[in-house]
Amino acid sequence: MRKIKVHFADWGQDLLWFVVDTHTTQVTEAGPFHNELYKGAYVFCPRTLRPGIYLDYSKTPILEVNHPLETIKYKIIKIEEVA
Repeated sequence: MRKIKVHFADWGQDLLWFVVDTHTTQVTEAGPFHNELYKGAYVFCPRTLRPGIYLDYSKTPILEVNHPLETIKYKIIKIEEVA
């Protein structure tokens, strides 16, 4: 199981990072606040993430009409592997 920490640009918001399991594509942690809102969400194509783009996610593993992709409105600034 490989995990990455995705850091977002800081514009004063409460969400600055996601920890994502690249095998399951699920968010395992979010912070420093709102972990309860994002934990368990599914990141769209985590292997294609890179600095300078936006992160898309869904609350369900399968994209459904009732659960379209949502986008974090802050660009990714850094991605690092976590132990």
